[in-house]
Amino acid sequence: VSLSVVKYEENPVFLDTIYHVSNKKIGYLVYNFFAQDNGSGDIIYEKELNNIFGEFKSAQIDELVLDLRYNPGGAVVTSIALSSMISNCTKTDIFGIAQYNSLLDEYFQVEEGANYNKDYFVENLERYNNGRLVEEVPINQLGLNRLYIITSQRTASASELVINGLKPYMNVYLIGETTVGKNMGSITIYETDAEKQKTNRWGMQPIVVKFANKNGFSDYGKGFAPDNELSESYATPLVALGDVNEPLLNETLNVISGTRTKSVKSRSIGLQPIASSADRMPARKNMYIDRKTFKQKR
Repeated sequence: VSLSVVKYEENPVFLDTIYHVSNKKIGYLVYNFFAQDNGSGDIIYEKELNNIFGEFKSAQIDELVLDLRYNPGGAVVTSIALSSMISNCTKTDIFGIAQYNSLLDEYFQVEEGANYNKDYFVENLERYNNGRLVEEVPINQLGLNRLYIITSQRTASASELVINGLKPYMNVYLIGETTVGKNMGSITIYETDAEKQKTNRWGMQPIVVKFANKNGFSDYGKGFAPDNELSESYATPLVALGDVNEPLLNETLNVISGTRTKSVKSRSIGLQPIASSADRMPARKNMYIDRKTFKQKR
């Protein structure tokens, strides 16, 4: 049997469109994980995300629906970029505060300064090469003061970081199920010397940090409960994502248009929950910080 190897990569931007409902332009984005790129360092995924927000901005959308039902997390830096595109926050506004143990806190303060654990909203996407800033791309910012997010029992980590980071600055309405409640993050530790990597192929991804928003709130270990609770399942009629008749999107559009009352609880459209291909990607369920990028930005 002759086999050939093909490199496969999944683009986190699954779907984007604009709906016209009740005299409103409503942007819709299905976003499945947080990543700058496929590891190439070209921030191509973030650029595509930024281009979509450029289209939303040109269309002058009134509302945004962010579908994170299958998003298990990913890179903190990308969650900050996405939140910056949505909000009207500037680079002087605190997005989040990393809470380390006392030993790491003392170490990082010496190595990186007193404000080492504060992340701010951004005005540019940044690409680095060998520690040097080689590209800056201005973000397309919508400047919204309200956001609708579709959630599920698989919405976790960096997805919840967006929810928590934006809550002090805008109204965030959740439609779907209670999120996972993963408020912790990790760093990657591995041998970086190319010659030593030939024999030293170990690596670790230890959890070392808890994330708070600008108000210091980080205790969402039980997840974020939805304002309108609605579960999808295999019993749900098969409707493609993006179809206005898809139950969770339909619920959200009804809330926006005023035909559905907010704060509806305990409504179910089936018994057995739908699984996601993301469940087979454990690496993408981590919320992680790239310490090298972290130091470059400070």
